[in-house]
Amino acid sequence: MRRFLIGALLSFVIAVTAPLAVQPTSEWTIVDYSELLDGRQLSHSGESVSRLIEQLGGRPVPSAGQRASDRRLHALLDPLVALYGFVLSDVLDTQEPLHDLPLVEIGQLWQPGERQPAWVDLLRSRRFIVESDGAGTMRVILPWVPSGDAQDAKSAPAAEQAWNRAWPVLRHVFAAERRRLAATDGSPALDVRVYSYAHSPARSLFLLGRDPYRIAVDDTRSKGDRPPLDLARFRRFLDSGWTLEGGRLDPQGRVTLFGSRREKPATLLGRKLEISDLAVAFRAVSHGGLAEPYMSLDRGHSPWQSIVSYGGRLRDTSLGWVSLLCDVRFKTFSMGLGIEEGRDLRAEIRVEVPSFQTHIERFAANPASAGILAQQTRLWFYPDRVDLTVAPQGDVLAMRHVRMSAASERLADETYTPGTGNDPPWTKATIAAVNEHYDGLARVFPELADLDQVVRLLAFFTWLDQAARAGAPMLDLDALLAVELPALPTPRTFPQMLSFNALPATGTVGPVEAFDRVPVVDALNRLNPRHGGLLDPRVRLQRALAGLERGVEEEAAFIDRVRQMDPSMLGSAELDLLAYRAQRLRMHRTVLGSFDPKQREELDRRAAGPPRVISVGIGGLDLGMRNVLNRAHSRSVGLTAARIGSPRVQAPESAPTEVAPETRARWREDPRGLPQTVMPDHGIGGAGLVRTFGAGWIEITPGVSSDDEDDGGELWVVYGAAGPEAVARRIRFGGDGKPLGFERFEGGRKWRYALERSTDRTRAVRVESAADPTQSTVPSTIELPAGLALLRIDPGGGGDPSTPSVGLRLQASGTGNLDAMTPRWVVQRLVMGRQADLAHDPSLPGIAPLPPALGDVESLMVLGRDAVKRRPWEIDTPHVAGEQDPLRIAAAINAWWDAPGALPAPGGAVVGVDWASSPKRWAAAPRPGDKALLVLPADAFPQTTHGLATRLAEAWTAGRVSAQADPSDESLVIVVSAEAPGPFATRLRAIAERPEMKGKLLAGWSLAGPVRDDLAPWILEQTAVAGVGIAEGSVVSRRTAAERLGTIARSLASRGAADRVESIPGPFLWHF
Repeated sequence: MRRFLIGALLSFVIAVTAPLAVQPTSEWTIVDYSELLDGRQLSHSGESVSRLIEQLGGRPVPSAGQRASDRRLHALLDPLVALYGFVLSDVLDTQEPLHDLPLVEIGQLWQPGERQPAWVDLLRSRRFIVESDGAGTMRVILPWVPSGDAQDAKSAPAAEQAWNRAWPVLRHVFAAERRRLAATDGSPALDVRVYSYAHSPARSLFLLGRDPYRIAVDDTRSKGDRPPLDLARFRRFLDSGWTLEGGRLDPQGRVTLFGSRREKPATLLGRKLEISDLAVAFRAVSHGGLAEPYMSLDRGHSPWQSIVSYGGRLRDTSLGWVSLLCDVRFKTFSMGLGIEEGRDLRAEIRVEVPSFQTHIERFAANPASAGILAQQTRLWFYPDRVDLTVAPQGDVLAMRHVRMSAASERLADETYTPGTGNDPPWTKATIAAVNEHYDGLARVFPELADLDQVVRLLAFFTWLDQAARAGAPMLDLDALLAVELPALPTPRTFPQMLSFNALPATGTVGPVEAFDRVPVVDALNRLNPRHGGLLDPRVRLQRALAGLERGVEEEAAFIDRVRQMDPSMLGSAELDLLAYRAQRLRMHRTVLGSFDPKQREELDRRAAGPPRVISVGIGGLDLGMRNVLNRAHSRSVGLTAARIGSPRVQAPESAPTEVAPETRARWREDPRGLPQTVMPDHGIGGAGLVRTFGAGWIEITPGVSSDDEDDGGELWVVYGAAGPEAVARRIRFGGDGKPLGFERFEGGRKWRYALERSTDRTRAVRVESAADPTQSTVPSTIELPAGLALLRIDPGGGGDPSTPSVGLRLQASGTGNLDAMTPRWVVQRLVMGRQADLAHDPSLPGIAPLPPALGDVESLMVLGRDAVKRRPWEIDTPHVAGEQDPLRIAAAINAWWDAPGALPAPGGAVVGVDWASSPKRWAAAPRPGDKALLVLPADAFPQTTHGLATRLAEAWTAGRVSAQADPSDESLVIVVSAEAPGPFATRLRAIAERPEMKGKLLAGWSLAGPVRDDLAPWILEQTAVAGVGIAEGSVVSRRTAAERLGTIARSLASRGAADRVESIPGPFLWHF
């Protein structure tokens, strides 16, 4: 029962529905970006971008009701290729006259996951491209729908059409910019150039208009063709706690909400519904893209990690969070484990639902399961039982039943391919029980009750959207896009939530024990490059095969099957899939083999047979309400209408169909309560060559007078500079001032390309990167202070991730180099850690213990990669395998030395960011003593983590807790944050730059995800802090944050004045 969550073509989702012309004209430019595509990127279905394009064969988006398979493929492809709209700006920069001031992309001025207006994501995703020079001149590139042969259309009128269609959204953007400029220039008009484009994702082509539509924007009010949205009245309705039950649409487009009082007020994430929740729901329905709203955990490149996918722009929103929490609950229903809670929840559930049984318990108890050794199932929530009633005229909506229903899907293999056949009885019984006892389960897990509210909001706005499409007058709902969304960062990836379930032997009765094996998942993930980087597909497969054991029959058979293939005949997608399958075999063996030997012996004895692999994958939530509305039939509604914000009930008033001119004039005015967002500072202004704005900057490097025609200087624009989702653009100019080449950094990927014009198109062509002239040469022997030993990985260079060994060099003061070619599997044991160690041996050659020849070692410094000292947009930083990554190695050494039963070891391992300065910095660093300042910024803990902030403060017993980084006599400052990693990194850099931080030790703990590898080196390079400690968390790992912080506090209290900071057990990896 595989369902791809595809809906009808939504507003402002523009894709050509006929093949683009292949001949350029004086009006249009064809832009080919195919060479820039990341074909290995995975979609919501698990299919790669290259595979989707191959299946489409160049076919356009079909008309409604036609070629459902093509519509599915386009909906999967659309969100992955929209970002390549950046080439449109590049092409225009080569065609337009030289700009007086460089342009900045407005959508990148806010970092993902921080507070921002709802319209920002439409710009960040490049559905609309809006650029500004910061001085009143703006360029806009908008989607356009050709009504016939695009070649015959004039580009300037097409741009005007696109402008008029997008005005209800764009007016809020321009209003924000005018407010910013008004602070210094009064109320200036904006000089706007508008270009139009059409997109053919299946052919990796854009059709870009050559001529702009020009307009001076001095009025950002509505056109007056729709009644204004009364935000204040909507807020009063939400504040009343009434439950939304439907609505009535009058002939002038005004909406009356239907509501009811319930015993418990309507809530979302533990608080009353807010106007921002309505904005998210409206945006998801009317501006969400080709796919309907959904949330799912999808297959990643490795089986131990899932990609968190959101349809309808639900990422970093309240509705997205509720969806994720409900999705993860399927693991509890399947295995009994609470991922966030970190414990078995079956007993707690049975207080409310005494008959509760997990999926695995039902499997074990059913005699029919005796001969089944493997089953793969995926669980979903669908709106199949959501029941709505719509009046025959479409003007009344009543919500009869808003409960989502659980469902299951059989899988044919481990890649989430749909299977055939009926679900077994234990799966059917599990699903039936979830649906039957939903209310009881919701009392234990409030997110299930919240899901009802999500359905109500999405159903309501889907009804209004369909009415508008049918031609009904409608409120100016686009005003909701001006609402600011709170900071609610959602995870980008999620660990595969593995568990081991000890079943009683077949034919016997006994309890089912569930063991959380997520630590094994984390261990395996540490073998991959950081931040989701991918090695060459052939190297990935070679490494995955090297991790298998020929002594295991299934693994040996897989090795032999792959050896019979010709790798040269396989594409990247096929090689990646084979690597995935090999990794999955290793994962299952590691889950079983990493149990303590005595515990494993007991489990084997109880099982009395071979292990049975019951894989229950988490599917997702289909939140699309269009089919629900389509099947809604007319009934006698029987509901009363609640006047918004009033507890009294009355019928809606009728309104005339004709609207008087004075009424339309009133409609032009912005509604009361519309947020008055001010655009963030941006542009070069009068600063000269360099200017910082927000979390980014703009920098101009003038050309040098010479005979070199290529030396016209360069321009850098960087957004969200410190975060993992940073965006950067570089333009290299020729002597005539025209762009010669471009570089982009986005989504962790780097492109370097030029634009080549041929007879039929402009092509973006990749250019080889120049050699890095700043690469330093590390001497064979480095001078070290007493007590410090140095570890270098692959000191001879190379770093081939597929060789059977890894080069390690150890050195200490007064000793020569100790070189060893260490078997790769030994270093992988170290990186995976003791919890996933199949050898169950605390010793590691050369590491645990360290060689006696090193003498008395206080700390071990692992020398970092030279490339990490640079920003990722400046140079091409190759991905490195986990067991060759200095950051992974240093953190793994600390974990190994701190594990129970560890052999005697030094105080800790640290990272040296520079071979020349790091040893001296380490020697000069202060000792923390017995206290430290804990900084918990109030705005760094989103609404869903307020309780976590309280628990962290209560756990801290080693000094002051402050909302500000205001150290006095403390040498150690610890900053903990649950905000998105980008804003966290920006905050940490700002704290480090304060004068009072000079000579202090600064530790930063990001509880919402990983930070960039170059963050600590960057801080050390540009500030006067003595050392930087970095810790990274996630939705899963932060459940133990308070406990770990308490351990740090107790350790500080027991330490002596001479103890170093890296000797304190905890999550921080220290950099010097």
